[in-house]
Amino acid sequence: MELLSPLSLIFIFACIFLALFITQNLSNPHKSLKNLPPGPWKLPLLGNIHQFVGALPHQTLRNLANKFGPLMHLQLGETSHIIVSSADIAKEVMKTHDAIFANRPHLIASKFFVYDSSDIVFSPYGKTWRQLKKICVSELLHAKHAQSLRCIREEEVAKLVRNVCAHEGSIVNLTKEIESVMNAIIARASNGKRCKDQESFISTMEQMLQLLGGFSIADFYPSIKVLPFLTGMKSKLEKAQRENDNILENMVKDHKKKNMNRQKFLASFNHSH
Repeated sequence: MELLSPLSLIFIFACIFLALFITQNLSNPHKSLKNLPPGPWKLPLLGNIHQFVGALPHQTLRNLANKFGPLMHLQLGETSHIIVSSADIAKEVMKTHDAIFANRPHLIASKFFVYDSSDIVFSPYGKTWRQLKKICVSELLHAKHAQSLRCIREEEVAKLVRNVCAHEGSIVNLTKEIESVMNAIIARASNGKRCKDQESFISTMEQMLQLLGGFSIADFYPSIKVLPFLTGMKSKLEKAQRENDNILENMVKDHKKKNMNRQKFLASFNHSH
């Protein structure tokens, strides 16, 4: 039996995608009109996605902002985006009206990596988010705790400097090196020490950041529930989540073991005295 050509497969996928999109939108044919900022012309189904093909995203956004102004509307798939490129308007959004804009988009990657968007970054604004913020401010971000991690930061930065000096005269990818330092600091700060899974933890973190910040067609068409399966994104995310969960589980076990040993030592010390 003759196999389907790549062109035939693309055509079949496009037909399935179009049918699913139309089916999902038939249930809501009268979408509410909004007073949106100006923006470039849109294609059916794609919206403005086509304008980012073959160009760097930040350059495309700069060129569009020069044409349509500091407050601009883009339609990426079926999701609307308001693009702000003015410091004054950004201040209005981030400071004056921060509660209105506090919610984060529900990305397919955040569902897996941060347990259905339940962390402080992707959690919807509300009681849970305010409680998470309070814990972060009081337990993680206060000056005393930051100062206690100073030795870790100094050691990792010194390691970076030595590595750069060792490659004098050669090309060094500083972006990659600095990312590696930041991930190493986070890994050591979260575990309290260097652990056996540190390299795996850093590698998994880098993979998670790639998937979170990368292009996923499923995020632009959230109403089409089968897209994560069709694109293979769901299997990648599940695999990365399993690896991350195993590493975190080992870290928790190490902390429990360390606490048990400390309690045994204190008990034996008190008993001997």
